[in-house]
Amino acid sequence: MNPLTVLIIDDSEIIREKLVSQLSRIPNVSVAGQAGTVADAVRAFNNSSPHVVVLDMQLGDGKGFDVLKEIKRRHGNTTVVMFTNCPALEFRKQSLESGADLFLEKGQGFTVLSDFLSWLARERNRTAQAGM
Repeated sequence: MNPLTVLIIDDSEIIREKLVSQLSRIPNVSVAGQAGTVADAVRAFNNSSPHVVVLDMQLGDGKGFDVLKEIKRRHGNTTVVMFTNCPALEFRKQSLESGADLFLEKGQGFTVLSDFLSWLARERNRTAQAGM
């Protein structure tokens, strides 16, 4: 079975390392790469074509919303999870209106993110086994 590939985009190296460590323990999930800036994020996305992108709203050289719009414009079927320390309602609304599939606050979101990706990987494998 091909693993569910995930690209991690966050300006904090500590958060990226924590996510890599956490996600690498999920069966059938593989971290395809990581980035901390808008420029690196677009390059990493184009090089890896991941199934899922975990995206922070604030990056080293700009806004995650710019990356979100570019991802959805190029590959609308890529699942994008906004993963942020800024849980304000207006950011949630803007994220979802811009095409994000899920909006999580980092504080409680690590467990929810792991559960979501685990479920997504299982569903993807189930669908592949069913020949869909």
